[in-house]
Amino acid sequence: MMKGLFFTLLLGFLCLPVFLLAQPDSVRFGVTLSEHPRLLLQKGEEQQLLKVIQADSSLARTHQLIINQCDSLLLTRRTALGSVIAQRFQHRHVREALRRLFVLSYAWRLTGKEAYFARAKHELWLTLILAQWNREKLDDVAEITVATSLAYDWLYSNLSPTERTFVQNTIAEKGLQAIQAPRKSSWAPPTDTHKQMASTALAYGSLAIYESQPLLAHKCLYQAIRSTDQLLTLYAPDGAYPYGYSAWNDATSFTALLISALQKEFKADFGLLKPAGFVNTGVYGLQMRAPSGQCFNYGESTPVTSVQPSLFWLARHPNNQQLGAWERNWLLNQPVDNWKNEALLPAILLWSYDQTWTLPSEQPARVWVGNGLMPVASLRSSWADPHALFLGLKGGSASLRGAQMDVG
Repeated sequence: MMKGLFFTLLLGFLCLPVFLLAQPDSVRFGVTLSEHPRLLLQKGEEQQLLKVIQADSSLARTHQLIINQCDSLLLTRRTALGSVIAQRFQHRHVREALRRLFVLSYAWRLTGKEAYFARAKHELWLTLILAQWNREKLDDVAEITVATSLAYDWLYSNLSPTERTFVQNTIAEKGLQAIQAPRKSSWAPPTDTHKQMASTALAYGSLAIYESQPLLAHKCLYQAIRSTDQLLTLYAPDGAYPYGYSAWNDATSFTALLISALQKEFKADFGLLKPAGFVNTGVYGLQMRAPSGQCFNYGESTPVTSVQPSLFWLARHPNNQQLGAWERNWLLNQPVDNWKNEALLPAILLWSYDQTWTLPSEQPARVWVGNGLMPVASLRSSWADPHALFLGLKGGSASLRGAQMDVG
């Protein structure tokens, strides 16, 4: 009896590491990461991306728009944050810093033009120095951390050791440690959307500075995956997001950045793609956008919509291929002015260039219902007519954050 019990315990002990590795919040401490750049587009993948862009007119259109934007930035003296008076930063300034760092770093990697590197480095430096790393505004800290971590990783090869150390220390202290620190303000606790964005910031900061501060980076990676795993329950069961379309855009785009980076570096999603609600949330993104191009405006939303890069990432899932085709078709039929200021524009190319999407013969459902914490429904007379009738319905409870008493 005791002998059998001993072997049972021994077997359980030996299997424990395998069990732990299967958990969604497990990254082995001391793991050796790939060379910089490692976030989203790894070293040596630029040529394959360029090859596909040259052969695909829709991707070439987006790529050229990015290059044109960078050429315009070269003629602009003001940086994203350099012209803002201290203590008067607004979220739009932070989002503009993210946009500039992303497109300039992308342009340098794809073209090798030193002017793009110089301007990206200048924007990075002033963002690190001038940005309000305000712990009370978690979304701002998260976006700054993602922006500077991505730029640092992509510009790494041309930075001096002293410059690298400065960036590493700033991201660690003002980004990672600030996000982990308790919020001091009791009247403005972070929203679930901001927590999703913060999880992405923890992951990006960790992956960017992993070699210099492995203990902090490993702790933050663990927290990022664990927190995201918990927050993805918000999408259950059908992909509807309880806080509205704009909040969904921020939360889903940043979560896509997170999982995409994990997949690229570790070749694993750590169980984050198991929740069916999150995997299917792309349908919500399509259905909540009316034929006019505006969204069904409820919760924390504004009527204006743009292209949704996260749909291109979600379309990489085997059951979501049609999402990429539909969003790509929508993008091709929109004036450039409608989506040129999208901060994550390069992500469309990174998530599309190795995929083949064919527009399905059947259109999406004209009547759709998404159950969840805040149930919603959409009805439309046509997907092809920009003047089609559209009706959005919303249920749920007015007590949910951001509901604004708009239940109806």
